[in-house]
Amino acid sequence: MNGDLFSILAWSLLVIFKGLLAAGLGYVYLRDGDKRKLMFMLAIFFTSLYYLPRMQTVGESIWIVERASDWSSLPIVSAVFITVLSSLLNLENFDKPFKAFLFVLAASLVMVVVPLPVTSMPFLYFGVIAAITVSIYLYFKKRETSVLMLFLSTCCFMVSALVKMNGIVELAVFAEIVANMFLVLVFVTAKESIKEDVGSFLALKKELEREKEKFQTLFNLLADPVAIVNPQGKILEVTERVEEITGYEKKELLGKNFLKTNILTAKSKAIVIKNLAKQMMVMHIAPYEIEVVTKDGQKGFAEVNAVKIEYEGNPAALIVFRDITERKKLQQALEESEEKYRALFENSPDGIIIFDLKGNITECNNTMLEYGFKKEDIIGKNLTDLLPRKYWALISKDLLNLEGGELTHGEFEFETNRGIICVEYNSSPITREGKTIGFQSILRDATERKQLEEKLEEYSQQLEALVEKRTRQLKETQNQLLKSERLAAIGELASMISHDLRNPLTGIAGATYYLKTKLGSETNQKTMEMLEFIEKDIEYLNNTINDLLDYSREIRLELAEATPKSITERALSLVKVPENIQVSDLTQDEPKIKVDVEKIKRVFVNIIQNAVDAMPKGGELTITHSELAGSLEFAFTDTGVGMPKEVMEKLWTPLFSTKAKGMGLGLAICKRIVEAHRGNISVESIVGKGSTFIVTIPIEPKLKGGEKEWLKPSESLLSTTTKA
Repeated sequence: MNGDLFSILAWSLLVIFKGLLAAGLGYVYLRDGDKRKLMFMLAIFFTSLYYLPRMQTVGESIWIVERASDWSSLPIVSAVFITVLSSLLNLENFDKPFKAFLFVLAASLVMVVVPLPVTSMPFLYFGVIAAITVSIYLYFKKRETSVLMLFLSTCCFMVSALVKMNGIVELAVFAEIVANMFLVLVFVTAKESIKEDVGSFLALKKELEREKEKFQTLFNLLADPVAIVNPQGKILEVTERVEEITGYEKKELLGKNFLKTNILTAKSKAIVIKNLAKQMMVMHIAPYEIEVVTKDGQKGFAEVNAVKIEYEGNPAALIVFRDITERKKLQQALEESEEKYRALFENSPDGIIIFDLKGNITECNNTMLEYGFKKEDIIGKNLTDLLPRKYWALISKDLLNLEGGELTHGEFEFETNRGIICVEYNSSPITREGKTIGFQSILRDATERKQLEEKLEEYSQQLEALVEKRTRQLKETQNQLLKSERLAAIGELASMISHDLRNPLTGIAGATYYLKTKLGSETNQKTMEMLEFIEKDIEYLNNTINDLLDYSREIRLELAEATPKSITERALSLVKVPENIQVSDLTQDEPKIKVDVEKIKRVFVNIIQNAVDAMPKGGELTITHSELAGSLEFAFTDTGVGMPKEVMEKLWTPLFSTKAKGMGLGLAICKRIVEAHRGNISVESIVGKGSTFIVTIPIEPKLKGGEKEWLKPSESLLSTTTKA
């Protein structure tokens, strides 16, 4: 009797305890609406139904009581298993797990009411083993005290069920009470875990939500858009900045796989998937760029920086998106600018080189290759390696000026496969943030321009020379006209008085001859010298009259065939050459030439006599000839005193002479004779070294010859001549 009373008291205490526990869980459920509390309340209440018959003494066993005893533990074990499994899966919504529990509870009621030949032990063993296994794994994973309490509660429920089957009432009641106490501790420790910032699945719903609100507040304070994504790509959380930038509302993104959204381009999705996989493998991922599409279809760019985290007990990736659209636009603009610059750089018709502060070439365009270089022949070389040594000082000077911020320009020549070319350059410094980092030179082939400039300069000089020549000719013509007038007067005077002058001279010459003959050897030496002096003066005056008459007459040529040798020999025979002067006649008998032999002989005599007079201390006279373009060129070269420039300019002027005697008509007459042959006479002279007279005469004159046939009107002196 005492044993039955103790059993009734034990079961009654257990029923009261379970009732209070069920009532407490029901109260908490009414406060926060957490179905997990309702699930445990129903499980405990169902278990209590088994203990009600134990509170009275019944003589015989009732079958429904036996079946209730068999199936009463299954709902509480199922509740524990569902709880730990939901925590493992990190489920936020408990609707489906709660429905699964209701199914188990309903099945247990059916098994109690309907006497089917089915026992609960296989299901009970499976539930206990599964719950214990998952609890152990979950505890070692999260280190949550609440999970440990669940594990101990499950073990106690298992012990209670086993000892009940063996009729050990006291131990069964004790194990049942301890199991329920551990169950209470589950919720207590879950609440404490909130204070430790542990997002426990078993925490009170409102407290957990409050902590989530704190997290969300801090989460939204992040300046950049941030999203939390699980390894499968499901979006778990986003900040408000994501909504602002993309235009999508938060509810449109949460719970969706980012692969099924339009927020990223296809290429960017592939990049994110690849990097998320590496992130989950704990590989270091450097920030990378993706293309983002807003809700209204606008495209932008973001820089992604992701880190692996644990979110609500599960691995996830915290992805920070930094909006780099503006930076990307600037970068694209810079790239486009660089492409344009590169296109201009490479396609420029001018050569462009870039070199550092020391003159080492770092880049060149394709135009430089047209000079016969290869890029490897230029890049890396110093400017001094390409240019001749004479430009090295210029290079050093330009480098200093460029480094000082000045622009430089100039020209240089260097050898290419096309020969030596002239290049003009314009150099400027390349600066970055106000600091000179290098230089750029634009090279332009100036060879053709230089040649044109030289030709233009040559033409200009020729034009100036021609203008000067024509001006000089005009002045000479004017002077000649003035002289012509004087010479015309002289010519007329010479013609009129020539006979009057010759008659007295003839008389004087005859008287002198008579005196010399009459006196003979009886006269003294002094008298003979005076008579010879008179004869020489008579000859001089007679030659002067002849020069005046010759210069005043029109020259008419009597052409005859002769050889260069014959003319020079006859001329030399008429000149008295001192012994201290050596004459070298190198002329030949070929070719034959048609000239007025007497007149050309007179020209040669005059030139030879002038050469002898120019060598008072002796010297050498060389006479040569050469055939040149249908003409014969005679050269008379002496080693005399030479002539200054001012004398040479007046050498052919009538009445100009450097000698003490003479009227200065000899060379003027020579010039007229040579030009009457359509030839030319010129002189080259160096003071102190000698002179060379050059006479050029056509071998076969096309005209008969004479002044009227060849003289230009401006050069004609016919106005000064008279008919012979």
